[in-house]
Amino acid sequence: MLTALLMALLPPCDFTVRTAEDWSHVNDADKRVVCVAPAPTYTVEQVGVIHLSASGSADQPRWLRWANDDESVHPALVPERETAAVAQFYITGSHWIVDRLVVRDAVYQPQVAGTGNTLQRMVFEKPRAWEGRPVNLMLHFTSGSDHAVVDSVFREGLRVPRMDSYAVYIHEAERVTIRGNEFIDLVDGVSNGPLAGGGNRIVGNEFYHTPATYTDCKGHFNPAGKCSCSEGMAIVPKGPAERPESYIEGNLVWGFRKTDPFCAGTGTPGVAIDLGSGEAMTRNFVIRDNIILADVPNAIYLGRYVEDVAIAGNYIAGAEYGIANVYGQRVRVTGNTFYRVGIDHHTGPVARGTVLSGNRRAGRQERCFTVRHLTRPEERCTPF
Repeated sequence: MLTALLMALLPPCDFTVRTAEDWSHVNDADKRVVCVAPAPTYTVEQVGVIHLSASGSADQPRWLRWANDDESVHPALVPERETAAVAQFYITGSHWIVDRLVVRDAVYQPQVAGTGNTLQRMVFEKPRAWEGRPVNLMLHFTSGSDHAVVDSVFREGLRVPRMDSYAVYIHEAERVTIRGNEFIDLVDGVSNGPLAGGGNRIVGNEFYHTPATYTDCKGHFNPAGKCSCSEGMAIVPKGPAERPESYIEGNLVWGFRKTDPFCAGTGTPGVAIDLGSGEAMTRNFVIRDNIILADVPNAIYLGRYVEDVAIAGNYIAGAEYGIANVYGQRVRVTGNTFYRVGIDHHTGPVARGTVLSGNRRAGRQERCFTVRHLTRPEERCTPF
């Protein structure tokens, strides 16, 4: 796992993609490092789905990277014409590092299988709308293990009423790390699906909504509005009993509002972290040291079929309910801090085995946090 997350120094290019025809060489045995020169987005109509089927090794991974050799430049910060962009990819090989590419105009969903694949410093944006689309996923970990998406930006997602629209979905994969990413103005963030393996880590990410998403709660955008064209749901954890623990740790969630049901999503009223959405059993999650600054009905919500969850050391501000344990069994709520929350913690009548310890209201000096964005590198204080 550690090998997959190391930011390796950029290796020299063995081959550079400059035309649509060049994509046919991406799996050639003599081309371990394939670079992509800046160009208009390679669409599905031009090149189909970019299929990375060859495999590297933990010591000698294969690379698909932006031809820009300056590692200090993130593609989220340069004009579109300077990026190396594809619409669709599917990784079935193992030990790939995909570095600083942009995924734009995806028709369905980029997918990752295999083992030990790392997507780093990427941008996922502007998926294509098409009639009859059942769901929108910007990145889908379908299977395999020890994958990662790190230091990447997800923005300009698809908004359709009565349709889920996640940035990242973990299906049957295990030990997936989602770390240091920025999720901007999206309908939904990260979902750990009900069939996912354990050991997944959603750590150190920033999820936020700006006034560009706010509405009048009737489907009309209004920067001063009380609702948002989103479902909230920065993180949706699910998972079966026999899996090892997964961690939601050190994330910053801010700027969220109540859901505008006329604008996007499938009806969640507004939840930052939603456990037990749907009918699947959710067990063995640790939710700790997150900061949630959100005007939503529930900052952390525990629905049906939720068991063995630890919620510790989180700072929660602005929600109607800080932690709503409506149905959870054997839930430990310890050391959390609340500020300007209607009800700090609620335990429903069918919840059992709840442990409450060391939770408190914030002091006056605890209302300001320093955050650092990938897309806005200056540090600033975010009071609530």
